[in-house]
Amino acid sequence: MRVAEMLRGLADSPLHWTVIWGYYYTDKRGKEREGDFLVLGPNGGLLVLEIKSQLHRHVPETGRWEGAGDKDPIQQMNDEWQGVIHGIGAKGKPPYAERALCVPDAYVPTDVDIV
Repeated sequence: MRVAEMLRGLADSPLHWTVIWGYYYTDKRGKEREGDFLVLGPNGGLLVLEIKSQLHRHVPETGRWEGAGDKDPIQQMNDEWQGVIHGIGAKGKPPYAERALCVPDAYVPTDVDIV
């Protein structure tokens, strides 16, 4: 909900933004899945947003992810992005598309340099 509320602020922009919340795409195995947000910008660019309610921890020794049902959230985001590009490309030339993994409830300290 926090991300939806933040994206609602785009309605106040003088530019035209389109936000789609909850959409379906077909993954590379042909399975239909639901994505979180698509944001179409005023210049035609597309942003695929994958939202996670918490940070997931990767355990290198096992290759598994804690808190994500053993699913790699970055791979999930990439699969979603590719599915959207493929779906749009089937109907014509896809727009410039980018992706982002969002964790709105995560605390990021402001006094720490992140490399």
